[in-house]
Amino acid sequence: MQAIYWALTHPVNNFWLKDVELRGVSAGFFSLAASRDPAQSGDPDWTNLRDQWEFSHVARAVFGLISFILLAMAVAL
Repeated sequence: MQAIYWALTHPVNNFWLKDVELRGVSAGFFSLAASRDPAQSGDPDWTNLRDQWEFSHVARAVFGLISFILLAMAVAL
């Protein structure tokens, strides 16, 4: 889930916040991996970025559900 966040979600969040002046901890957090700006990839179309953002959340939810099921099975055994 962390890998999906950092590879897919975080770069899109950085793109959406590129014109927002952030301070403190939030400025530091969103400066991480800022070099992987989706706009630099030559594809700044917002619909593609939205699709990537939504897919990343669905994938994280699936991995979270799988993790929960495996944990419940491990406790039950």
